[in-house]
Amino acid sequence: SKFMEASLRITACTFLQEAGVKLRLPQLTIATAIVYFHRFFHHHSHQKHDRFIIGTTCLFLAGKVEETPKKLQEVITITYSIRNKKSELKIESPEFTELREQILKSERQILQTIVFNFPVDHPYKYLLSQVKALQGTHELAQVAWYFVNDSLRTTLCLSHTPQLIASAALYLASQFLDTPLPHKEHLSPSEIFDADIEVLRGRHIYSSTS
Repeated sequence: SKFMEASLRITACTFLQEAGVKLRLPQLTIATAIVYFHRFFHHHSHQKHDRFIIGTTCLFLAGKVEETPKKLQEVITITYSIRNKKSELKIESPEFTELREQILKSERQILQTIVFNFPVDHPYKYLLSQVKALQGTHELAQVAWYFVNDSLRTTLCLSHTPQLIASAALYLASQFLDTPLPHKEHLSPSEIFDADIEVLRGRHIYSSTS
């Protein structure tokens, strides 16, 4: 069901975020890994692929693509400790060898699925540009940034442009903080963001998880 898929997706994205932080990866790299994850499962079933193996592989691949590489050994040991409640995985163990082989095999599958289309255009730069243009506060930017991060738990990156996601996050942040957005030359929010106001309110974006 869609609810079950959304639930599986959220747990996997939470796992990826935690693993990325423990690996000291930049948020941009973590976001790229999550986008690869969504792209993969857009074409494949959760029932046929271990989402944690695929997620770990996406993290390893994103590190290379975004030029923030981590050794596969480190990626495996840290993601294993998260999945197994901090249990230590010895690199000379058969389990480590099996995980390594699974990840290398999964990497080939992911590359084929995303057809070697590595670049990911994220909402972050558009968000910061919009905040600057509107002379918004640091708090507004920070809350909007959190909304963008939350959007990664859904498949919005597959169905909406990063510009629109950034605009929606900024609009929702202003609503959350109860802070009217600065109107530039008396423009409406729709004109400021070049997007329909109902879309910005999340009716078609943040209310959707599929």
